[in-house]
Amino acid sequence: MEISRADALELMKKYIKGDYLTKHSMASGLIMERLAGRFKENRDQWYIAGILHDIDYELVNEDPKRHGLEAERILSENGIDKRYIEAIKAHNGENLGIERTTLLSHVLAASETSTGLIFASALMMPDKRISSIKDKSLKKKFKSKSFAAKVNRDTIKEIEKADIELYEFLSIALEVMKQNESILTGNLHED
Repeated sequence: MEISRADALELMKKYIKGDYLTKHSMASGLIMERLAGRFKENRDQWYIAGILHDIDYELVNEDPKRHGLEAERILSENGIDKRYIEAIKAHNGENLGIERTTLLSHVLAASETSTGLIFASALMMPDKRISSIKDKSLKKKFKSKSFAAKVNRDTIKEIEKADIELYEFLSIALEVMKQNESILTGNLHED
């Protein structure tokens, strides 16, 4: 990947306009960055993969059958390494007929999916703050299929293919989002 963090953020801002999608992308990048350290991978590159994974989402009008395909074109034109492009396409593998087989693809899919569970959990807190979510509460919400029903639990469970226990991963993701709450929440609560 031959793109800097700053250039990747500018690229993200060029294609992602929605407030929630921007925050989701940022959260995904931050979780990926933390996990890169665990796997002795390049933190900047994993962060960039996280923030750019939904770069075409608004462009394809949220069409799951096209999501990832336009991203491939955009990212190729901007010098993103094929390894990262393949993982970004694979995060929507169920809709594109792509199987996730690499460490990067499993971690990206689990990381980006976990943000939806955490954001939804925050909205259920009396103060609507990520910092109010306890690990135990998040685990309970993960087990409740009716809570945030669109969050694919099986995709989050793929983190175990990366040799991280599911609840350890959820704790890491929650910790990262708590540490960065000020940039991830904005309109989710009033200060």
